[in-house]
Amino acid sequence: MKREDVKNVMKAEPFKPFVLRMVSGREYRVGHPENVMVPADTGARTIAVYEPTTGATSLLELALVEAIEPDDPGRSNGRRKKSA
Repeated sequence: MKREDVKNVMKAEPFKPFVLRMVSGREYRVGHPENVMVPADTGARTIAVYEPTTGATSLLELALVEAIEPDDPGRSNGRRKKSA
């Protein structure tokens, strides 16, 4: 995944919540654009995702982000494993 792909989704007007799906199957929900940080450095390889309900911040390796998907209202907030 490229950092520009994440930036484009987080700066979309109007913003629509999305999920970052990792190659491991783990998912990170981004419910607000302020909950994800993409460094300005074009060579950056990680992004930060903040989960407001738990206060946890996760650093994600961009190379391990498999997909950016629209958020499904039925998903739980924050991290979760991929459903079977």
